Amino acid sequence: DQSEPLTPIGDADESSDSLMKIEFTPAGAGVEAITLSRYYVDIERTENYAVQRRTKFSPIGGSSVSVVSLASRAVIINGEIVDLYSTPRGPIWRQTGVGAFEAVIEAEGGEAIAKVTKRYTLKPNSYNIRIEQKLENLTATPMTIEWLQYGPVDLPLAMAGYGGDPRRVRFGYLLNKQRDPSQQFVQTERKIGRAHV
Repeated sequence: DQSEPLTPIGDADESSDSLMKIEFTPAGAGVEAITLSRYYVDIERTENYAVQRRTKFSPIGGSSVSVVSLASRAVIINGEIVDLYSTPRGPIWRQTGVGAFEAVIEAEGGEAIAKVTKRYTLKPNSYNIRIEQKLENLTATPMTIEWLQYGPVDLPLAMAGYGGDPRRVRFGYLLNKQRDPSQQFVQTERKIGRAHV
């Protein structure tokens, strides 16, 4: 369990070269909040505008669930689900640097079998957030892996005039080095959807 607060990246100060501040949570090494540095909630500029925040979702007939933007939910290793969000003992992620996180997956006997790393980067004067996630097999045996990932929490609904809802978020991923040795091409889904919560 991590007792120290997690170090954010960027800055919400309008005079900085950061256009946003990203705050993290150990729950899935996700984003607690993204706050814009040059946009405000009101004309008095007393509060910066947040485009992402941890959200409570209450499905019909179900109990309330906390949804963390961009959190790693789980990996399925050889058919076994490994929770990356939190465990009964608490979150399994630790911060290894600014915007960098690590989770070690152990077998029932306590030996480390895999290491998951996650790194967020934000360039100065940019709204683009880059997320790199990797799973390293620490055993000599090949593994089949499936990754379960939360996307961004739905963007706040703005006062949209004509033209409908302008909110858009796009995701992509890199192919492995055997399929794309240059690691220069980002694969994306052709259709984009949004779960309304």
